[in-house]
Amino acid sequence: MIAKKPWGQPLEVPALEFPETNVMMKDNPHFALLVDVYLRLEQTPRSKAIAVPFDTDRDARRAVASLVRLAKSRVGEGHIEFRRAMREGVPVIYVRRGPNWGKNGKLEQVIRRQEKEGNADDRA
Repeated sequence: MIAKKPWGQPLEVPALEFPETNVMMKDNPHFALLVDVYLRLEQTPRSKAIAVPFDTDRDARRAVASLVRLAKSRVGEGHIEFRRAMREGVPVIYVRRGPNWGKNGKLEQVIRRQEKEGNADDRA
């Protein structure tokens, strides 16, 4: 008889999808938005951008400032671009891949380091 395992099939996911500690989430509520936008950009063609609507222009302004800082520290400078504008009377943040998208940024360095550590563990 085959015993059923209490878990499902493991999936490979981007490193940025790894949940952060609750401290990080409390400190900056826009971190979840950065993760969502990053994952969507991976699936979005280079010729397109993402528009994120906000309730107020003040919220959009604060989010852009926060996202720029977060993206610089978590993904790397120039990997994601953010712009704030009005779209049909609604404040929107536009997001697109920056000129450094996919160029050995912080996230790519973390992934490579994890792969090297994994390969070292496999050889041992």
